[in-house]
Amino acid sequence: MANTKLSMRKAREILRICWGGSLSARQAAGSCGVGRVTVREYLDRAQQAGLTRPLPDGLDDAALEMRLFPSAAPLDAEKRGMPSFEYIRS
Repeated sequence: MANTKLSMRKAREILRICWGGSLSARQAAGSCGVGRVTVREYLDRAQQAGLTRPLPDGLDDAALEMRLFPSAAPLDAEKRGMPSFEYIRS
């Protein structure tokens, strides 16, 4: 699976093209300048996130990214903890 996150604008375009039925995943990949695997990954992530066509009103790019990449959510400072300074000094 592709590890690179695309711009959410490109992700929206992939979803729009594929969900609209106007292009296949291969054609969408060529149109958006990405690989077929990337298109398939975005479609799979959207399905896992429960997203459907059309995307919900008010779903901005940050919210879309959080839905497609839930593990990418930043941790609160208290959940991250402090590094081991003894380890850092050695």
